[in-house]
Amino acid sequence: MKHVKFQYFSAFAVIGSLMPFLAVYLERVQGLNESQIGYTLSVTSAAILVTPVFMTLLADTRLDPRRLVAGIFITSTCSLFLLQFTEGFWPTLVLLALHSLAYTAIIPLQDGINFSIQKRQTASGEPATPYHRIRVFGTLGFIVPSLIVFGFIRAGHTTAVILIAGIGFALIGLFNSFFLPDPRLSQEPTNEASTETEKRRLPTIEAARALLSSNTLIFCGAMVLNHLAGAAYIGFYPLLLTNTINIGEEWIGLIFNLGVAIEIFFMLGFGHLLRHLGLKYILALGAASMSLRMFLLALFPNVGIAILVQAVHGLAILGMQVAPVMYVNQQAEDRYRNSIQGLYTMAVVGIPRVSGSIIAGQIAEVSLRGLFWYGGALSLLSSLIFFFLFRDDYVHRH
Repeated sequence: MKHVKFQYFSAFAVIGSLMPFLAVYLERVQGLNESQIGYTLSVTSAAILVTPVFMTLLADTRLDPRRLVAGIFITSTCSLFLLQFTEGFWPTLVLLALHSLAYTAIIPLQDGINFSIQKRQTASGEPATPYHRIRVFGTLGFIVPSLIVFGFIRAGHTTAVILIAGIGFALIGLFNSFFLPDPRLSQEPTNEASTETEKRRLPTIEAARALLSSNTLIFCGAMVLNHLAGAAYIGFYPLLLTNTINIGEEWIGLIFNLGVAIEIFFMLGFGHLLRHLGLKYILALGAASMSLRMFLLALFPNVGIAILVQAVHGLAILGMQVAPVMYVNQQAEDRYRNSIQGLYTMAVVGIPRVSGSIIAGQIAEVSLRGLFWYGGALSLLSSLIFFFLFRDDYVHRH
């Protein structure tokens, strides 16, 4: 599994190269205002409405998912390279949209590969590595680029250096993708009990049926609210740091990664939390922690609070990115294991990210602090839904 772990590291390193600094890069290097930043983030996020579903469908039906991963890294490298030579709203939007068009499928594809390999390990009697112990390498990957970028910005470079970092880690991910185990070997052989109707079913349709069951639908509704809040936080937290709190842009990545470093301990302790709290309360507490940090930033926008709220980042990530993926995987059968991750990414993560970025940009144009009040309220509602309406039917096997 070492190459699967390193694949998570490299994929999240590309995200870690861009995400902490992107809003500041768009404002200070490309000259965009808050509304244009909101539109850019929403349009680049629009790829998540199509690409994950399409790519995971191909992975379930026709193509080797490892080659799809390689193609994503190639496309990302090319778009980030060309972005170095552009300026202004429209060229920037187009190239970031191209990058996103490819890259939004990388996480559900990797999750599908990982869960398929885990299923094969379990079927053959081998101990399967729990998901959170694979995903922690993504957390480590997110941290490393910000440390590199910090050094370059302190040396006098602009935030455009994030493009070089993204290209470098994308090339590393591309190289590693050729050493991944073949996840298709984990597919169960067809037997006489498999009917022709089952063979003809489109994996995406079966995945949709699984996500629309009553309890899963409640889960999806609560996650939509939390991702709407997340779109506001991720897109505009850097601008709150630089424009409201007046922190130097070189410190953004380090402040982000203080929370990500703490996230490592949450990630390694996820199995313990799952056994003692259950998935329901991890989801509820994750949304509550997102609400808490947004309310605190709205009330007290200062350096101390900006650093303090990073203490709950790990719990928020468990509730938004780890527990949901595991729950969604448990709703899947082998024939649509990739597709359910892609469909979830599109419908529950993507639509809120697109609409949430547009809404966040409009609110931020009026008041950055008001944006954080809005996001805190959404996450609080999400937490209450998990506490009072969601039934914990997750079966913990590790």
